[in-house]
Amino acid sequence: MASLDYGALSEDGFKMYRRFFLSVNAKQRKLRRLGENEFRVCDFNLTGLDRFWEIAIWSKDATVARMALSYLRKIYENVSLKLIEVVSEERGKFILKCVGYILDAKKVLLSDVSGEEKASARERMGRSASLVTSIIMKDNKTRASETIHELRFKEAIWRLEQKNTPKTPDAEGEQTQEAMDALRESDEKKEKEEKEKEEK
Repeated sequence: MASLDYGALSEDGFKMYRRFFLSVNAKQRKLRRLGENEFRVCDFNLTGLDRFWEIAIWSKDATVARMALSYLRKIYENVSLKLIEVVSEERGKFILKCVGYILDAKKVLLSDVSGEEKASARERMGRSASLVTSIIMKDNKTRASETIHELRFKEAIWRLEQKNTPKTPDAEGEQTQEAMDALRESDEKKEKEEKEKEEK
């Protein structure tokens, strides 16, 4: 599939490539499928990811481009819990890639080229900018989620402190550990429920 002109893919061609992408990466255990088109990314080193970028940015078909842009967002949003620690770094790379496309398009706009080429460059710039906006909004939501998680953690500690336990350093450490264990159990329960849904 490497010799294909991905920018010229039709809707059917894109859907075929999407199936190929999901199938190959699921087989390589780089993502976990949750349905026909739903998934959780387990490894950001996804086979064929560059082609998704090519389709999203260079597609001559606006509908195909929207589909690819939407899928790129999902790839960086639907992430397995084990990748949480590297999500920020990967999203940073995502933004840098978008900025690279924007700067390349800017060079075209400032050069002596045809109106058609400039229109194409503006389209690429707009698509890249939309991706940057979406990932920044997602990061803002993530930070809000982390704040909620922190509040839950503090609430768990507060509830444990309501017990008449002497506030010695050791006791506080035990309370903190109990709170962390409680939250971990909650997260593991959610992940288990997701796996059970997938198996069904």
